[in-house]
Amino acid sequence: MKIRKVLHIIILLAAIYLGYIFTNIVVPRVQVFLDLANYSSTGTVESFIYNDKYRSLTAGTDGRYYTEYEVYGRILNISFSVTDNMPSNIKVNDQDFTKIEKISNYSSASEYASTFALKTNVTNIKYYFTFVLLTIVFLISFEFILNRVIFGRGFRMDKFIYSKSGLESIGKKTILISYIITAFSLIIYHGCDLQPITDTLHISSAGVDIYQLFACLNKYKAVDLFVWQYEGVMLAFYKFINFVNYLPFKYNEYSYHWGYTILYKFVNVTMLNLTAISLVSFMLDHNIITKEKSKRIYLWSVLNPVTFYVSVIFIQLDALPLYFITLGILLLDNIEENKILPFILVAFGLTCKIPVMMCLPVIGVVGIYLLLKEKNIRLKLFGYFIFFVVMMFILFLAPRVVHSPMQVAYKDMVATQRMWWTTIQYAPVVFLFITVMIAEIFCILNYTKLTLNVSTIDLIQNSLFIIGTIVFGFSFSVMSTPGIYIITMPAFALMYARQEDNLQRFIFGFGGLLMVVYVLFTSIGDISATSVFFGGKKFFTEIEHMYSGTRTGTWINSFVTTVSNSAMLAYAIIFFKEAGKHFKKHKTVVES
Repeated sequence: MKIRKVLHIIILLAAIYLGYIFTNIVVPRVQVFLDLANYSSTGTVESFIYNDKYRSLTAGTDGRYYTEYEVYGRILNISFSVTDNMPSNIKVNDQDFTKIEKISNYSSASEYASTFALKTNVTNIKYYFTFVLLTIVFLISFEFILNRVIFGRGFRMDKFIYSKSGLESIGKKTILISYIITAFSLIIYHGCDLQPITDTLHISSAGVDIYQLFACLNKYKAVDLFVWQYEGVMLAFYKFINFVNYLPFKYNEYSYHWGYTILYKFVNVTMLNLTAISLVSFMLDHNIITKEKSKRIYLWSVLNPVTFYVSVIFIQLDALPLYFITLGILLLDNIEENKILPFILVAFGLTCKIPVMMCLPVIGVVGIYLLLKEKNIRLKLFGYFIFFVVMMFILFLAPRVVHSPMQVAYKDMVATQRMWWTTIQYAPVVFLFITVMIAEIFCILNYTKLTLNVSTIDLIQNSLFIIGTIVFGFSFSVMSTPGIYIITMPAFALMYARQEDNLQRFIFGFGGLLMVVYVLFTSIGDISATSVFFGGKKFFTEIEHMYSGTRTGTWINSFVTTVSNSAMLAYAIIFFKEAGKHFKKHKTVVES
């Protein structure tokens, strides 16, 4: 079959590509960064590599700057002049060096305005060994899925939307509605993270190692929020699709980056569609909803006010882990047929972004349940879990074990520090993390009612509700980014399926919209920002700046935060109650 040959080629290329991405994360080709921010005032140039303290260089008697690094057992002698505030006449080990990139050519971030990357690409044998090993692991995994799952019982590409039942029932015309609405959403000003995300991908496409850049510069520059807080899976996916990186776009404060905006909006709505169709297929195949109800549930799910706003209008990228994790969990209903596919999907989803790891306890419980319940395939299951652990190590743990640039850059993330803002002092030097408490309490109260009498289908639904509970419990108790809200889409979809009519669904949807009040009416995602297209100003941003640092400003921020966080807690409780329904009906009565 021609399609099979094509898929083999695609799989080979994907394995090589992922092998390359993760090799450069774990065993990077070392780059040297030069920063000339102080050159005009002091004549010094700061020099950086990711695993060493920065150096302040002064010019020698010949007017050139000199420094020396030992990298992978090799000595790098670097010298350069400065002409027009740029490094010039660069030599590395007495050889002319031209592989230099000015970061400001790809980013509007003021912190990197005077930063230059020397792409030395120095490496060692470990680089090539790691590349070959990772490529082989990915290739074997993908080939196994292709041969044993996709072509296991006929040609089953519909596995990537769970089954074809949802697509057939919903229909292409209904799905087209979501894309039409997405197109209309272009009139709304983009989210605040669009610029740093596109800048970062633009930098990466130029061959600059973004993780080395952050590891070298962010602490020195006192950059609190990283412009790219994602892991290697996200980098691999968005670098691949970001063809607009090669178009000559430039930012200023009020410019609209049409190419990137269109790309992200339609990629995100596609991820939402794949997830919604998968959920509808699951519900149809297990008689949770009727065929007549499927179109309504699909539309309410994909256009859910919270997740659609955050993903398509505010433009956060968490729709990718949403799709991976949701489909992976759904496919756990038939391990015999789906084999390692759900495990690799969940592994890819969890390792997209660190906050998504809060789903891991749910995955762990499902794993224990399957090992205890599925006695006939226990040995196979154990092998699949080993594979899952290996994937988690490659995708997430390996960069942190080997002191990679990613580990250096992300060791003091602001998101982690925020957990200290909401604590209870338990003792003079002991504090209780409210965030952890809430997640743990919800999980214990839920899973203490789980028995092996519960069906796999019920546990899957319970798991999706509990993920929604944990996410909103987390977001309520700590200042979080809106992107994580997208992961709750399956919980909303299942809840919509249980409502009697569209009025109930509207009430639930509108109530959910309260969660993003803080985003809508602050500078983070000012809903009035569209007025800049017509020469106007960002109304709510202006108010925020007017009252910044005043008692009134504090009151306004506190009020909108209270509204948003109260809604989060409410929905955490709602999802928790819905989750528990899947265990109650399996209670057994023990006679004395």
